[in-house]
Amino acid sequence: MVRLLVFLGAMVGAVFFAANNLPTLETALVGLQEASLLPIAAGVLLSVAAMINRGFLNRAAHVAVGLDVEPASMVRTAAVGFAANKVVKAAGASGLAVFVRSGNRNGHAPSKVAAACVLAAASSFFALGGFVLANLILLASADELSGWWVTAGAAFLVYAIVIVLAMVTATHRRDTARRVWLAGRRLIARIRRRPMEDETVGLDDLYEAMEAARRNGGWSARAQAHAIISKMLGAAMLLAAAVATGLPISTADVLLIYTTALVTALFSILPGGLGLVEATTAAMFVSAGAPLGVAVVAVALYRVFDLWIPVAAGAMIGRRELRRADADPRFSSEPKAAMPVRREPLVPEARWVEPRAVSLEG
Repeated sequence: MVRLLVFLGAMVGAVFFAANNLPTLETALVGLQEASLLPIAAGVLLSVAAMINRGFLNRAAHVAVGLDVEPASMVRTAAVGFAANKVVKAAGASGLAVFVRSGNRNGHAPSKVAAACVLAAASSFFALGGFVLANLILLASADELSGWWVTAGAAFLVYAIVIVLAMVTATHRRDTARRVWLAGRRLIARIRRRPMEDETVGLDDLYEAMEAARRNGGWSARAQAHAIISKMLGAAMLLAAAVATGLPISTADVLLIYTTALVTALFSILPGGLGLVEATTAAMFVSAGAPLGVAVVAVALYRVFDLWIPVAAGAMIGRRELRRADADPRFSSEPKAAMPVRREPLVPEARWVEPRAVSLEG
């Protein structure tokens, strides 16, 4: 019901905006007709490259925690997980469910899959933090550093410190991590009003995954590299959208606008940052000197490259995977019931033998 009301509200807002901005929409339509096809094609290719790179990022994270996965399979799973995260705003839980379901088919422990997803998410967060730091340096060098960016930089710094402390504590202070784990499990049990069968289930697998990530530093570093490449591809999509509409914009402005869009999406309550990201990005294009109609076209193209193409691809791949699971029971994510095993006794059972009478007569 809430989603229906949000959707209806968005539709009413779109109609109201269109009715009050007809000249701007006409300019946008003209700009879309005059957009260059070569940069648009480049944006589509960059979108496909970004989807493949997300698969490589998650594969590196899975291998780092000790899970063997195929690159092609992980690219498909990452595409479906990305679409799930963008469609359902659930702090990454929907995408995690996709990866856990895929891991079940391969016999991977859910706690290890969760550790891989956490590693991938942490790599993406640190890559975003690097972009925020680069923008802070650029703005400070140009004497244009605003209070908003100082606040964003401080928030990212605090968040990064919390993540690092949590990872160090979980790795080196197992007693503390165990107490936190058990407290969380008991809290879940109280909320669900049912006792947990085993409060430490999955904890040993999680420890093994963290130890494996420490040993496989090369794969962890590879995951971080793919996370940085993912952000660079996103910025390149924004640049392709700007070039397609003929906006004279510098690389530094593209970096600033792209990072602002990413940070804005974190604070949006709607899936994919709908509405807030478009408004913020268009406003920054206009502040950089672009006409409003042209800025709207550039933002629309960017969102097609960065959001709608990956979501559509993930939805199609997810639908095919569901059909595949329905057609072949081997791909079912439900745990299979154990077959009863008949055990033969190691020693034959003793049998009572009726004694026979023995004659003592000679």
